[in-house]
Amino acid sequence: MSTDATNAPSSPLVDNSSEPPQKKRRFFASAWGSFFLAFASVFSAAFISVCSTPILTQLEALSERNFEVSYKHSLWALGLSIVALWMVYRRERALSAVTDEKEAELHRQSQVLQERLRLQNHEMEGRLTHLPPRQFIHEYVETQANIGQLRRLSKTETNITRDKIVERMQSMLDSILALTRLWDGVSGTNKHVAYQANIMSVFSRDEVALDILVLPQQLPGREEKAPDEVEPSASDAASQPMSAAGEETTADQVQSNPMPAGPRRASRFTKEVWFMHDHFFLHNQNYDVALERCSGILFLEDELTAASMGCDAPKSGLEQVCMPYTDDLIFDDDYHHPNLPGAPRVAASGQPEYISSTSTVVKEWVNRQRDEVREFNGRYEQKIMQYYRNLEHAKSILSMPILHNDELIGVLNVSRNAEHMLLNADRAEQFAHFMAPVCYHLGKMLALLQTTDIPDAPTGG
Repeated sequence: MSTDATNAPSSPLVDNSSEPPQKKRRFFASAWGSFFLAFASVFSAAFISVCSTPILTQLEALSERNFEVSYKHSLWALGLSIVALWMVYRRERALSAVTDEKEAELHRQSQVLQERLRLQNHEMEGRLTHLPPRQFIHEYVETQANIGQLRRLSKTETNITRDKIVERMQSMLDSILALTRLWDGVSGTNKHVAYQANIMSVFSRDEVALDILVLPQQLPGREEKAPDEVEPSASDAASQPMSAAGEETTADQVQSNPMPAGPRRASRFTKEVWFMHDHFFLHNQNYDVALERCSGILFLEDELTAASMGCDAPKSGLEQVCMPYTDDLIFDDDYHHPNLPGAPRVAASGQPEYISSTSTVVKEWVNRQRDEVREFNGRYEQKIMQYYRNLEHAKSILSMPILHNDELIGVLNVSRNAEHMLLNADRAEQFAHFMAPVCYHLGKMLALLQTTDIPDAPTGG
């Protein structure tokens, strides 16, 4: 599981087997230093006591400024006194240094002990916080049973409608939000913390390229008209794709690109959708170039969104988002569109991704792209930053792949309007493991949804 969190290196601890740092040998703080200090003090005192009479006579002569008298006794007494005082000074300095070293050693040992206690507490806290909340397992089992029942009903029910599938998938998303809130330990009565969930369908480049060249009236099961009899409506004309030369695609060109087996709602990919979201494509000179430089696109199913109680933003910033992605195995910085944080990177890698702080991750991502991508430009950067800045409901995000028959067909996004949803990256990874069976059922439902209300289209189980 990829994540924006970076593991900080643990603080180094002192190994008990390693030798302690060598202390400086301070002579005057030792027993020999004390001996020489005592010897110098006693010797100078004894000399002054023995020679006190000549010293007093020399001092009287000095006071009378008689410099013809010898002052050797006084000079010797002065020298011995200075030596004794110097040794006393060095002794005090040495003792003070030894005291400071002992205090520093005690402080170092105290820090090491505190660091060990901190790491032990962190390890114990990690063990405790990695455990699911007390009520989560019970609610998770019931949610799994309910979601499985909804999928079985959708699979076996005859003449099931698209609206019914959407309603059941929204119920599944509501259950996911309830589990997320329970995992976070946030009370349902807390209206300030809001959660949202949405599903983005994954379409490969080939599917999009074929689908966009098929007019809605040519879906299988509908009566095809001759090219000169086709009279597209105003909405069809507005959604008619452009050729590489910039001209409108003719009906002959449309018929030369038949609908592939198992059509996937081609009418959703129109010129309007493309022009609404071309800012997500770094290389967007035209439609052909944009599609050529990615593996496919992610299309937000605006009807497949859910929000927790007290949150009225499922329609804010969640309508018809279209983003490119490129498989990590073939990705080239200088050629493909960058894989944006969140769902596009999940589609590219096939692994869940946790974003603890959307603003921080996007800023770091933009800085890396600016350094690594040659064609990265200010317009693209401004649009991307503006988009993520407006995601007030998604200050933290967990994106997970949705598979069907081992193929990626969608991405589930769960977000919160505050940072650090699910607490940290480790707990988010554990939560993603719990959601894997749920994503399996969502994959079956999404495959069924993409083929429902299309005549003669096979339905997914």
